[in-house]
Amino acid sequence: PPAALVAALLAIDPKGLGGVWLRARHGPMRDVISNHLEAIPGTHGRVMPESGETDLFGGMDLSESLIRGRLIERRGVLSSRDVLWLTRAERLPVRLAAQIARELDAGMSGAIVLCDESAEADEAPPTVLRDRLAFFLCDKADCSAEPAFSEEEIRNAHHRIASVTVDDHHLRLATWIAAELGCRGSRPALFVIRAARALAALSGGVCV
Repeated sequence: PPAALVAALLAIDPKGLGGVWLRARHGPMRDVISNHLEAIPGTHGRVMPESGETDLFGGMDLSESLIRGRLIERRGVLSSRDVLWLTRAERLPVRLAAQIARELDAGMSGAIVLCDESAEADEAPPTVLRDRLAFFLCDKADCSAEPAFSEEEIRNAHHRIASVTVDDHHLRLATWIAAELGCRGSRPALFVIRAARALAALSGGVCV
């Protein structure tokens, strides 16, 4: 099942795979996909298009500080969660998207779920974020409600993935496929390799 498999791979290697662009309107299929993604272990936080820098990075809570008469610091959602949900991502300001992209490039350890509720074909979340996520899911996917793997299998694969190797043949193959498909930059090939390593770890293998 695509959504269940994506959730499992993100649980195994969230930093390496970045996250998933979920393009889905409200409905039963979106609920099924979201349930799989919400099962990714860790603390889940949410950011909306109107969120400010304090919501993301933390800092002084001005209103609370004025009420209490002393400095009140608030933790940002980026430092207090393992999975970040960006709701109504098609309305996300480019500046905010760029700030989150910088955190991803700096090694942010959690996965991102880019929730796209676009009604029109020409609407989409900012490219700067879409390009940094390994997976795409939509509400037309054929998804089962059942998980693809048990929590124990995912936990074991998460511990095992660091020892999974990739030989030169598969590295060249991933690069060649990305080039043949017209992909720009190195990220697509790296995502393929990361996903292949996570799948190998799930199967108990030591190499792709």
